[in-house]
Amino acid sequence: MELKSARISFLGNYLLAAIIIFLLILIFPNLNVFHNVFHYLLFFGPLLFVAYLFDEPEIKRYFTVYLIKENEVEKRWGIIRKKSISIPYPSITDLKLEKGFWGRIFNYGNIIVSSQTDKIVMKGIKNPEKVFEKIKKGSKKEV
Repeated sequence: MELKSARISFLGNYLLAAIIIFLLILIFPNLNVFHNVFHYLLFFGPLLFVAYLFDEPEIKRYFTVYLIKENEVEKRWGIIRKKSISIPYPSITDLKLEKGFWGRIFNYGNIIVSSQTDKIVMKGIKNPEKVFEKIKKGSKKEV
């Protein structure tokens, strides 16, 4: 099973970006108020931050993959340098499911798989109870 973080788990990023855009529209109702460099920085600085708020979740989603295999849980990530962590089911010492307020409303959460040496945090997983049970069943089967 291959998983990625759900877009809804980045709701905070999107709301903050919308608030910044709304404030920029209120502050700069017409764009011919730019008289010096400071005005450009006041306008385009926050716009760059808004671009980051929108792009960061997509970059994380595209370059991070969680795999639940028959005998292990694996996380792969990276852009230039690919990295990977895998925890075999017999090595799992702790398994946690976290759902915040918005996670309970929109049905997403974090699953934390720990071993003696490594930890995999699967962030913003849709239907986390289903994934949690699958890992739990797999780890019990191996014991």
